[in-house]
Amino acid sequence: MCEFTVILSEDGREDKVAEDIVRTTYQNGELVLMDILGDRISVGGALITEVNVDSEVLRILRDEILRSFIKFLETYEKCKESGVYDDELKKAWEVVKSTGDSLIKELALGKNK
Repeated sequence: MCEFTVILSEDGREDKVAEDIVRTTYQNGELVLMDILGDRISVGGALITEVNVDSEVLRILRDEILRSFIKFLETYEKCKESGVYDDELKKAWEVVKSTGDSLIKELALGKNK
C-alpha cells in the first residue's frame, strides 16, 4: 500500500504536516488527511498540488483565497443539487472576489515580501 508524507506549502514555507496518509477527502471546506490507523488531520483552505507515488509525497497548498473558493464551490454544489438558488451563493462569491482583490492590492503595494 502507498502511504504518503504530506508537505504543506504556505507563505513561502514548506512543512511536513503528516505521514502515513492513505486517503484524502474534503469535508466542510477542509482537506481531510487520513492515516493508516484511521486518524484524521484537517487542513483548512488547502488544495492538493502534487501526488507523487514514486516518492510517496503529497504536496498541498494553503491560502485564504482557497478557503473561500472551496466554500463557494460547496455552496454552488448544494444549490445545483437542490435546483434552488440561495443568496448564500452570491455571498460566498463576494468573499472570493474580496479576498482576491485584497491579494492583488497587497501585491501592488509590495506587501507580499
